Amino acid sequence: MTAPLAVAAQPLAIDVLHVLRELDPARWRADKMSQVRARLEDIHMRVDGLVDGSLPDASGLRDKLTVMRDVLQHHVEENRERKEESEATVRERFMTLRARLQPAYESLAASLRRSAIHVPSLRPTNYARNAFHVASALVALFVIEVVPHLMVFIAGAFALSGWTMEISRRQSTRANDLLMKLFGPVAHPHERHRINSATWYSSALVILALAFAPVLGAIAVTVLGFGDPAAALIGRKYGRTKLVNGRSLQGSLAFVFFGGLFTFGVLAAFHSELGTTHMILLSLAGATFGAVAELFSKTIDDNMSVPLAAACASSVTAILLSISL
Repeated sequence: MTAPLAVAAQPLAIDVLHVLRELDPARWRADKMSQVRARLEDIHMRVDGLVDGSLPDASGLRDKLTVMRDVLQHHVEENRERKEESEATVRERFMTLRARLQPAYESLAASLRRSAIHVPSLRPTNYARNAFHVASALVALFVIEVVPHLMVFIAGAFALSGWTMEISRRQSTRANDLLMKLFGPVAHPHERHRINSATWYSSALVILALAFAPVLGAIAVTVLGFGDPAAALIGRKYGRTKLVNGRSLQGSLAFVFFGGLFTFGVLAAFHSELGTTHMILLSLAGATFGAVAELFSKTIDDNMSVPLAAACASSVTAILLSISL
């Protein structure tokens, strides 16, 4: 049975998530900060009520809420003391709050998930991660197109190292801290508590190497490597039409457009024998179903679901059109 404190904390966690999204550098608007201040004060009072309340707690959730209360209390008290500030100073203080509130939220979210209550993971703007996505796709493409016979061995080596690190993180808090510090510039906050996306990606590469033709592997890694960062950048800045699981219509359309565009470019460069029409259809199928997989990736990491969905969709398209791969 789910503890009453966990049930009561879910809507509060969602509100914290919305505030953190408003504080994302890509969405920052100074004219909205008065509203954010009011929401933070309301959240602080609600967190305080849950911490000091009598609702039963079965998973150490009250400790996570206490940490969040302390973070919010410090910021709220600062706001009350400072009346006249420049926009630059206000932004700096809110970015400091964001840096402290993100890990507090992810720690709370991880506890809620252990109580079978789902709350979304935070995916803040991270240009280093976007660049890492693209670089990973280019490396994978090089292997697929130049030395395809080595793909399974190279992908297997990365997957083995990834899962080895995951096991060490589960066994040792110190190892987790060290690895998160090492990969911090390209990691999302929630990856401290969950399997790293790179581990899922390397595992997907192994499956692609074993089960799909190299051209389908190329489509899969290109769709993920270019569609996902485009969706992240466009969705965070311009994503006003919300869909599901924190995604937006604008982000999903960007995924299809850029994922399909770059996939067509890769096919034109390495597989022009397919013909323009077939290249367009294969690219569109991979990018569209990759975007759908990203949209509904909730329990499965999208670094696993997207490339496999893209490869499967392109494979079915090739079969229906009698395209020899």
